[in-house]
Amino acid sequence: MYKGIVAHLQHYIVNALEQTILLGQYNKADRCFNYTMMQPLNDIPCQHECKAGQYLHADNENRTFGCKDCPVNTFSTGGGLSVDGSFGQWLHALQNTSEFIVRTKFASKCYMYFWSNWIEEECLPCQVLNAGQYLSCGEASARETSVAHEIVFELFFYKKGKLSLIYRKDTVREIDGWMSGIFEIYIDQQLVFQDQNLDDDQIAWKSLEIDIEPGIHEVIISYQKYNSAQNSHQSLDIQELRLTGLEYADLECKPCEYGYSLPGSSQCSLCPKDTFLNPEQCVECPEGTFCAQGAVAINAADICTKKRECSLDEIPIILDQKCYQDERTLWSRNFTYDYSSVTEEVCGVIDSKKILTTQQMDCDSCEAGSIRVQEGNTSYCEPCYEGSYAADWMNKKCQDCQPGHYLEKGLFLSKFLNIPEEYGFSTNCRDKDGLKCKDSNGFLAKYNRGLIAGNREQEKTITQLNINVEIFENEDPLFQNQRFEIFYKLEKFSNSSLDYFNITVNKRRVLITKIILVGSKHHNMGATRCLKCPTVIFNVNKHFQSFFSDQAKSDTCRACPQKMTSTNGNDCVKCPEDRFSFGPGSLCFGCPENTYVSENQTHCVPNGHLLQLSKTQSAFNVQQPFVYHLSQFSSKLNNESNTDPNSADYRVCKGMGQFCQHGYFGPIYSNIKTAEDDYFFKNQFFVSPTALSDFWKISDIELELSQDDRNSFLHNSFIIGLYDQNAVEHYSTLQSPGLGDKCPSNLQGKNQRIVKSLGTNIRSISIQDNAFTVHYNHGDLCFYDQNQKRFQSEIKFVCDHNEDEGWPILIKPKTQDALCNVQFVWKSKYACRQCFISEVSSLKGPCIAGERKVQLQATNECLLYSQSYLDDMSKMEHQPIDYHSEQVNQTLALKSYAQSCSFMDNYRDNRHIITIVFVSCGSAIFLIFLSIILIFRYKKFKYIYYEKVELLKSKDTHRNNFQTIDF
Repeated sequence: MYKGIVAHLQHYIVNALEQTILLGQYNKADRCFNYTMMQPLNDIPCQHECKAGQYLHADNENRTFGCKDCPVNTFSTGGGLSVDGSFGQWLHALQNTSEFIVRTKFASKCYMYFWSNWIEEECLPCQVLNAGQYLSCGEASARETSVAHEIVFELFFYKKGKLSLIYRKDTVREIDGWMSGIFEIYIDQQLVFQDQNLDDDQIAWKSLEIDIEPGIHEVIISYQKYNSAQNSHQSLDIQELRLTGLEYADLECKPCEYGYSLPGSSQCSLCPKDTFLNPEQCVECPEGTFCAQGAVAINAADICTKKRECSLDEIPIILDQKCYQDERTLWSRNFTYDYSSVTEEVCGVIDSKKILTTQQMDCDSCEAGSIRVQEGNTSYCEPCYEGSYAADWMNKKCQDCQPGHYLEKGLFLSKFLNIPEEYGFSTNCRDKDGLKCKDSNGFLAKYNRGLIAGNREQEKTITQLNINVEIFENEDPLFQNQRFEIFYKLEKFSNSSLDYFNITVNKRRVLITKIILVGSKHHNMGATRCLKCPTVIFNVNKHFQSFFSDQAKSDTCRACPQKMTSTNGNDCVKCPEDRFSFGPGSLCFGCPENTYVSENQTHCVPNGHLLQLSKTQSAFNVQQPFVYHLSQFSSKLNNESNTDPNSADYRVCKGMGQFCQHGYFGPIYSNIKTAEDDYFFKNQFFVSPTALSDFWKISDIELELSQDDRNSFLHNSFIIGLYDQNAVEHYSTLQSPGLGDKCPSNLQGKNQRIVKSLGTNIRSISIQDNAFTVHYNHGDLCFYDQNQKRFQSEIKFVCDHNEDEGWPILIKPKTQDALCNVQFVWKSKYACRQCFISEVSSLKGPCIAGERKVQLQATNECLLYSQSYLDDMSKMEHQPIDYHSEQVNQTLALKSYAQSCSFMDNYRDNRHIITIVFVSCGSAIFLIFLSIILIFRYKKFKYIYYEKVELLKSKDTHRNNFQTIDF
C-alpha cells in the first residue's frame, strides 16, 4: 500500500511540474519581437479543477489561467481515462506500455471453482474481440462448475470521480433456481453493483455509473457463471470504460480520431447511421442511400450505398379488428400498410403511394380462448368470460368449467401481427462478428402466418427470438398447469437449434406458427382448456400429490389436507388407517413389509423384530423364518431399557454414552482415508435407525441456528447430515465470490454446517441370510443433483461376531449419482439373525428335581437369543404377515433354557452311559467279592500250612512221638 501511495505522489509531482512548465511557455513567434523571456505563471493552485469537456488553459500575455472548453472534434474527461470500443480503442489500450495499463495497473484474471478453492486453470482471461470493439469475459474450457472472470484496477483518485461502463451480459436461470451470469463490481472488497437480471436483450448495450470518493481504491469488475455445455457461450462484453477523477484537470484536449464532437465535449461520437464524417462534420447520405453508423469518407459515393427496398412482409400493417359481410355474404376485414412505422434499419420504403390504399383479407379465425361474436353485418373476437373456456376457433360459444376441473390460461399466439414485446418477446440478429446484421433485425412477424427467419439473413448469421418470462411455481396448496410449446416448420435445415427460452436459428429458414406459454402472469385471451384436477402427479418438492376442485369455474385445483386424498378430483377422502401421507396434497401410501403406519399417519415405523420366510424349504418341507431383532439398535432409551443382552429391553445405545443422545447415534465420521479435497468425508451424520427423532435438540446446542435456519430442514428425521460448506458450494451452480474473504450467506451455525435430512420415512426393509438393510426416503432436496431429487439413505446391519455393539460406518459413493443416497454399514453381533434349531448343538445338564438346564452353541452366521425376545415378538401390536407363533417357537433356538425331566427321561437320553455305569459298578462289586473270597481262602490255606509246619517241627523234637501226616 505504501509503495502505491509513493508512486501516486511521484506521478502527481511530475504532472504538477509539467503543468508549471506548460503554463510558463511563451509563443515562439513572439521571440522575434520581444526578447524578454516571460516568467513562469506562479501561484496556480494544484487543486484547480476542470470538468469534463474542458482543459486548464493559461493566458501568458494576460497572466491569467482558467478552464476552457475543448474545441470542435476534441474532448476531455476532466482528468481521467477512457477506452471506447466504438473506435476500436481496446486493442491499443491493453498494450503493455499504454497509458491505460500503466496508470490503472490493469490485470485480468480468471478462475474455476474446484471444491473449496478458486484456481486459475481451464479458463481464459478477458479478451479483446472484433478489432478492439469490446472486451469479452467468459471463455473457459472447464465444465459443470463455476468460473469467474475478474478485471482489477489499482487507482488513485485526486477528486471525487466516477466509473462508467457500457456493457452487455448473458444471464440464465439454472434448473435449481440459481442464476448463471452474474455481473458485479467491488470497490475495496465491498459490493457496490450487481446485475443478474433476466430481462435483458442480450445484444443491447446497457450503461452504469458509480461514484468513487478520493483516495486509493481497488476496483474489481467480476463476471461469474456456471459453465455447463449449454452456458459456454455466456459472456460479459464491455464496450466502453471511463474513469474520471484521476487528475484535478486535463491539461489538453485529445483529438477525435474516428468521430466528431461539438465544442466542450466530454467524448467523441460516431456519426449517426446514414451519415459519414467528412472530415470534421457528419454529412448525410443522399436520399435513397445509406451507410453504417460511424462511417468515415471524403465523398458520399465512397461510402453511401442504395437502400434495399422493403418487401411487403417487412412493412407492418394496421388491421381492422372487425370483419364485415358484403352483399355476397362473404366476410372480410380491412387493413393498410403502415409504412411510417418502418425503422429503415435494414431497408427503406421507396414508393409509399402504391401501398397507401386500404386492402382486404379474408376474415380469419379467433385465437384460442375467444369466440367470434356477430352483430348485424359485423363480427369481432371476444375473450371467454370468467370461468369459461373455448378450446379453438370452431367453438361458437364459451363453455363453463365443471367441478373437479380447472381452467388453463396463458399466452396462445398464432396470429403475430407483430413481435409481442408486451409479453417479454424480443428478437435480434448478429453477424459472425457479433454485430447487428445489416439485412435483418431478427424474426419477422407475418400476420396469420407466424414468425419467419432465414429469408433476409446472410450465411453465418444468428437470429434470436428471446422470450423473457417468469414461470410461477405452484404454491401450496394450489395447482395450475405449466407448459411451453412451440410449433414450427423448418426448411433446408441440417442442424437446427431450437430451445425454449432462446430460440436460435443459424441455418436456412424457419417459420414459427404457434407459441403456447402457460404458467406465467401473462394471458392474451380467455381460458382455452378445462382440465381435470390431477389425482396423481409427481412433484420433487412434495413427492406424489393429489388435487381437487369442488367448485365450478375454478382457475386452480387445491391440495387435499394431510391424511386425505382425491380419487376423482371432485373431493377428498380420508386415507385408510393402514395408509400414510407425507403432507397436504400427498397421496396415501401403504407401508412395506416389517413396518406399520405411525399413529399420526405421516410415515412408516419399523417393527422391533423383523421376520421373513426363507425362499427354500427345510428337510421337513417348511419355510424357515429369518428373524432379526432391530429393537436392539433403538436410540430411544427409557427406564425399562436393559443392559443385559439376554433381555428384550436391551439397547446397544445404553453403553455408548455421549455418542447416543437425544435420540441419535452420532456424530458419525468416516474412517476411510481419502484425498484432502474429498469433502464428502468431512461431513458429519446422526442416525436414529428405528424412530423419527427431533434434531433441533442437538442443533440448538451445537449449531446456534436462527429460526429461519431451524425451519430450513426436516428436523424430525431418521438420519441427519451436517454438510461442510465447501461440499454445498462445489455442487451449487452459484459459488460465493471466492476472491474476497466472505462467508456465504446460506451457511448455518457457528460450525459453518448446512443441515439436511436424509430420510423421514422407511421405504423398505430388505432381509438377507446374514444381514438386513433399512432404506429411508423423503429427505430434504439434494444439492448434489441441483435440488432435482430428494436425499435418501440406508443402513446395512451386518452380522459380525467379532464386533459387540459396533458402530455405523459411512460408505464412499461409487458414482456421482450415488451422492444423494447416503449409505452406512453397521457391523455387530446383534445384527445376526436368531439361530434355527438345526444350526446349533446342545448340552443338557443333569435332571435335578425334575428339571435340567440346556445350553446351546451357535454357528458364526447366527446368534442365540433368550425366550424374552420371542415373547416380545408375540406381543407386537403390528405382526408381520408371515408371523406364526408356533412356527417361530418350534423353529428357532434359544440361548439357554430349563427343561423338565424324570428318571426314565434321563435314562432314555443317557441309557448307554447308564448301562455302562451299571455294568461297571456290577463288575467292580463282583471283583471285590471275588477278591474277598480269595483273600479268605488264602488266609485259610496259610493257616493250615503253618499249622502243619508246626506239627512237623514238633515231631522232630519228639521223635518218639512220630506219626505220619496226610495232606
